[in-house]
Amino acid sequence: MRLVTFREGRELKVGALIDGAVLDLRGAFDHLSKEVQPMMDHAFNDMKIILKHFPEAMPVMQELISSVEGDSNLERKFLKQREEVQLTAPIPRPSKTMITGPSWRQYIRDGRVPDFIFILKPPTAIIGPGDDIVFPRDQEEIVTEVELAIVVGKPGRYIGEEEAWDHIAGFTVFNDVTDYGLYTRRTPSAMIRAKSYDTFAAMGPCITTREQIGDVHDLELVLRLNGEERVRVNTSEMIYPITHFVASVSEVMTLRVGDVISTGCPQVVPVQPGDSVEAEIENIGVLRNQFVNWKEI
Repeated sequence: MRLVTFREGRELKVGALIDGAVLDLRGAFDHLSKEVQPMMDHAFNDMKIILKHFPEAMPVMQELISSVEGDSNLERKFLKQREEVQLTAPIPRPSKTMITGPSWRQYIRDGRVPDFIFILKPPTAIIGPGDDIVFPRDQEEIVTEVELAIVVGKPGRYIGEEEAWDHIAGFTVFNDVTDYGLYTRRTPSAMIRAKSYDTFAAMGPCITTREQIGDVHDLELVLRLNGEERVRVNTSEMIYPITHFVASVSEVMTLRVGDVISTGCPQVVPVQPGDSVEAEIENIGVLRNQFVNWKEI
């Protein structure tokens, strides 16, 4: 299942993608299932709530999809075409968003694996599909990366790798934007600042649940700049298994439902204002954004 958060008018809603269209889960539930499953009434108001109650919510969502598909009246009421709605970041307000690395084999030098680090992105960095990525006025060299991001579905601390998979709700596409000129100074203050500007963490278009992602260690990642392919890598080239990221971060901080952990990329692509970028990951989808100068907003 692929879950989205979308804006309709001034209201944020949660939905499921069906052949590229968006099913309004709240609306469909109120119409079809509220009276027979009142205990699930709260579950469809927010993505974090869906993820928190996912084992109970999953069969209800599957029933809603089955009921709506093929029923022209229900489709007209609750199935929205993509152009009718604005997708947002699947988790618009995660309590924590972390970028991690180095995590790809290309970073191994002389047999030595670099130290594994992670940096927190602030809430103001989070944007969704179609949103502008804004160049700060004091930038040096801005680069973009396509990354696979983990979405946490079960809270925990000191999670072992053998149990980490149970704490993953699903995966999304993450565009990690960095002021590379600052970052390569390698001082802690410069590295943190380079990753922390507003709009420097685009994610979406959806969360593909762990049951539907396929082999997470064999996914193609592609980045296109202005329509030209610039990066193509595969998660089979990672140093660590996906469970390592969850376990490592949980050694330092408690993970909460909806937290996002991005897993890095071995290649960065320099960008300029006016560039458009497409970050695509197999079995998830395409995240599209454009770069603009801060003076234009």
